[in-house]
Amino acid sequence: MLAGLSRPGARPKTRRNYAGRRLYLHSGRRGRRPATFARPAPRFTLLMTDAEFDLLDELYFVTPFRVLLEKTGLPAAELQAQLGRLLEQGLVRYYWPDPDTELAYEPTSFGALGQDASYLASKEGLLQHNTR
Repeated sequence: MLAGLSRPGARPKTRRNYAGRRLYLHSGRRGRRPATFARPAPRFTLLMTDAEFDLLDELYFVTPFRVLLEKTGLPAAELQAQLGRLLEQGLVRYYWPDPDTELAYEPTSFGALGQDASYLASKEGLLQHNTR
């Protein structure tokens, strides 16, 4: 039997400190409830294609669409589709008409503004990129 517990389901042994607070003796934590050993919730990770990974690699700084075209070598329609998927997942932000004005992603307006905008990886996007 474990030291400190007299039977299964029994309350843990406690004593009081000088201020009258209850201390749990075998929890490893002073003055608080007994430690629990529950597993943390699993972190949700998104699957990323190689093209999306390469695209996020270019988005550490605010980058215009035409520069992305040159650096990635993707056709304009495919690049815009990749950016749209990353925007839907929240991994990228986009800015228009200047690099300081962020727009909320809307699929209807993205088609018209996508090639004139600048892009930047979000914090979640950078985490996904660095943990792959």
